[in-house]
Amino acid sequence: MPGAFFWAILFFVMMFCLGIDSQFAMVESVVTVLADAGVGYSWPRPALNGVVCLVSYVIGLVFVTRGGIYWFGFFDTYASLVALFVVTGMECFGLMWFRSATWLKFATRTKEWTGRELKAPLKASWKFVIPILVVLLIVLSVVTIDSMDSSNSRRFPQGTGYYPAWSIWLGWIIALLPILLLLIFAVLPLPPDSADPAAEGARCPSIAAAVASTIETEEAVDSSHSRSACSAAKGRYKDAAEDANVISI
Repeated sequence: MPGAFFWAILFFVMMFCLGIDSQFAMVESVVTVLADAGVGYSWPRPALNGVVCLVSYVIGLVFVTRGGIYWFGFFDTYASLVALFVVTGMECFGLMWFRSATWLKFATRTKEWTGRELKAPLKASWKFVIPILVVLLIVLSVVTIDSMDSSNSRRFPQGTGYYPAWSIWLGWIIALLPILLLLIFAVLPLPPDSADPAAEGARCPSIAAAVASTIETEEAVDSSHSRSACSAAKGRYKDAAEDANVISI
């Protein structure tokens, strides 16, 4: 192929950019969850990002060992086996079943921010269809205990790779670990000052300033709307009075 070396460089640059892009999304997702849960809230955000990246790097070293392809297939099979479905189901439950005010607030903000109204079919899908499908997928995942068919695996070159029997239980520990952490954080009480707006503002002055600015803006808008409504009412009253005078004359 003409210019093979040039195309090879472009290919690896592309792979590097894709990896960096995925890493941004993965790190930001993990850091956001940790920050919302109050883990490391006293740390600067760059320090928390650095710790998450360092831990991810250490865990990822197992994938570049001689058995890395086995571990890659292992994590690829079990990491999202059940946890992804549970998270999706919890999102539907929290939005549609936990509190009716949550859905009304979500629909109102969607209408204000995007101009799109959430119709009844979409509401029915999130409330009934998706939870049923999620439960079905969870049942199908649990029924197949040996997801990688470890009992019938064979070493090279007779097979595609051998997985010992203990890999089944280790895989399910990895699969259920996120759910266990979800239950732990759901049961544990919140920090004493987590519900205190003053304490939250003291930890995050920029957020407190942004919230205060937003509240002031909303109050100003409401005030201007009230003044406009009063002016419009006075104008209509004046027009009606003038019409009444004309009729009486």
